[in-house]
Amino acid sequence: MSDYQFVPENSFVARLFWSEGDGSAQEGSANLHRVGVLGRPESRLGSDGWLFAGPHDYSAEPVYNITGRLIFPVRFWFGCYETQGRYDFDIRASATDPSSYVYGYRGHRLDISRGGYLGLYGCSDPVGVDPLGAGMMIWRLEGLEAGALESGQFITGLDLVSLHGLPVRQLTEDGFPYLNEKGGASGKLALQIMSAGVPYP
Repeated sequence: MSDYQFVPENSFVARLFWSEGDGSAQEGSANLHRVGVLGRPESRLGSDGWLFAGPHDYSAEPVYNITGRLIFPVRFWFGCYETQGRYDFDIRASATDPSSYVYGYRGHRLDISRGGYLGLYGCSDPVGVDPLGAGMMIWRLEGLEAGALESGQFITGLDLVSLHGLPVRQLTEDGFPYLNEKGGASGKLALQIMSAGVPYP
C-alpha cells in the first residue's frame, strides 16, 4: 500500500486550457485554448477520446464535425491525493448534463497511450482507491496550491506532469493539436474552477 491519501475536500471540477508559450496568456486571450475531446463519428463512445488543445470556441452545438472528427468540450474532475505534503490528481471526465454527448465519457480517466498521447480511458476503479496499488496514472499540477481553491478562480501558468515525471506538451499531427508527454511544443495549462470540494466526478 502506498502513502497516498485521498483528500475529497481538495478535489474539484474545472475547465482545462492550454496556453501557448510561457503561460502568460490570461483569460480570454487568443493564445489560450480550451481543452476538448477529439473522436470519430463512427466510433461514437466506444473508443477513447484524445485531448484536443487548439483554437475552438465551442459556441454553437455541443458536437462539432471537423474533417470527419468530433470535437466537443469537457469538464474535468481532479481527485486530490496527498503524499508527503504534496498533491497529485486522478483526473477524470466530468459531465453534468446527461443528455449531452460527452456524458458518455463521464468517469473516464486521463491516461497516456504508448505514443505519449493523452486520452480518456474507461476505468472501473472507485474514487479514492490507492492509486499505486491500482496501477493508475496520477498527475501533478506544478504551480497549483490545491488547498486554496474557490469556485470561479482562473489559474494560469501550470505544468501538468505525468507519473513518469514528464511535462505535457502540445503536439500537432495532421493539423490537429494533441497533448503529448513525449514531444511537441512547450506551454502551460490554465484552470477555470467550476466547483471546489467535489468528491466524485
